[in-house]
This record gives sequence, C-alpha cells and structure tokens, in this order.
Amino acid sequence: MKFAPYLLILMSIFCLSCTSSSDDNTNDILAYVEANKLTITDTLSGVLVCVINEGSLEKPKIDSTKSVTFTVVGEYLDGTIFDNNASENPTTINVGVMLEGLRIGMTKFGRNGSGTIIVPPDLGFGGNPPRGIRPNATLAFKIQLLDFK
Repeated sequence: MKFAPYLLILMSIFCLSCTSSSDDNTNDILAYVEANKLTITDTLSGVLVCVINEGSLEKPKIDSTKSVTFTVVGEYLDGTIFDNNASENPTTINVGVMLEGLRIGMTKFGRNGSGTIIVPPDLGFGGNPPRGIRPNATLAFKIQLLDFK
C-alpha cells in the first residue's frame, strides 16, 4: 500500500505516453510531480490533475459551460513560467477557445477551487504554439477557478 501513490503516477504517465504526442518526458513529469509534492489523478485523456481545494460542489461541464474566470500561473515542467496573471486581474475566457487540456482539467474544480493541471502537448499547444511558447511542451497550469457560466 505504501507504493500506491507511485503506482497511480506511473499508470497516469503510461496513459500520457500512449497519446499521439512525440513528447516523451515521463521522467520530467515524475520530477515535477515529486518536486511540487502533487497527488495526481488521471482524467483518462492524458490530462493530469492535482486538486488542492475542490471548491464548490457545482463544477463546470465541458458541453454546457460558456466561460470561466480564473487566475493562472502557467509553467513548463522545468519550472520556467510562461504565463502569470495570479497577481493581476483574473482572466475570463470563452471555453470554446481554451486549450482542450485546460477545459478537461477545469471540470475537476468548483468555484474557488484550486490546483494544478498538467496538459500534454496534444491537448495543449502542440507543435504550432503561439509566439513565446515552446513547441510540443507538456505544460503545468496552477489555477484558481473563480467562476463559470
């Protein structure tokens, strides 16, 4: 039973490695999870989620939520930050234009919920990211979901 958390991590990473992504960084994911002392769950899509605070019982639904308001710190697995609005005004975004991996991960949080969502490249920016984002990178988003409609 002592190895159950590691077994869960390895199984989750195995699911990540079964995606179409060419990003083979299982060791980087394990190192990130250990360094940040995360307890993760797999969404069965390859997105890994660590819920620190679940928030309200009501959670956004992928098929019916129109927008979400949240704060975010986006970072690469090496800890380099590429996005940070946590100290500024929260972001409100139409769910239809969100990264698929974030949209999947957000369903695990209620209002005022917080945690980390690890998004593989094929559910993130992939090989054609916006300027300033590394191509085919697995990304970690530390979020606080404030509201959704």
